[in-house]
Amino acid sequence: MNCFRGTSLHTMSTRCDGRKSCSVPAVNSVFSDPCAGTYKYLDVDYVCVRKELEWSFPSVHTFNMLVQKLSWIILLLFLCQHGVEAKRTVACEGKSVSLRCVLGLIKVIKANYGRTDRTTCARSVPAHQTSNMNCFRRTSLHTMSTRCDGRKSCSVPAVNSVFSDPCAGTYKYLDVDYVCVRKDALRRNQIGALDSVHSDPVTVSISTWK
Repeated sequence: MNCFRGTSLHTMSTRCDGRKSCSVPAVNSVFSDPCAGTYKYLDVDYVCVRKELEWSFPSVHTFNMLVQKLSWIILLLFLCQHGVEAKRTVACEGKSVSLRCVLGLIKVIKANYGRTDRTTCARSVPAHQTSNMNCFRRTSLHTMSTRCDGRKSCSVPAVNSVFSDPCAGTYKYLDVDYVCVRKDALRRNQIGALDSVHSDPVTVSISTWK
């Protein structure tokens, strides 16, 4: 479940951006083979924009990054509007993330142990250890939820022994987004029904070690 082709976005953008329609075959001859012996699939998210808006974005890359993050932006905006405390914390490999709620209990909403950029936790790290920006551990959210959901505070080490190694040779970090919710909302699992969530006043906290 860790089969990625880092150039897939570029390939699809080159073949489809700015057109009314396009058809791209999901074959190795187009994308090359990222994981021999694995039966793969092509997964694409896209939006339709007016022609005059095509030039209003600073770059295709920036726009695509916005699209990829859009679902989480919508979620966080909704949480803010409903008074839910939204926090983010990042810990470099070998260190620990600390989650804490002054009011309410922890509910982890997003987590990844890996690497998705070249700047986070990159100080004094060799370039070849930060070049892989498609490093994901799909079970990160489950691991963090198991260790932290429903608690006032928790500390989880960003190490392979906890999450296992999604990309050997890459210097990784643990990136976690969580909210603080009332005990009754967490007990009824109302965090899934966003219109029923109530929590503390909004405070956003980002702790990133470069």
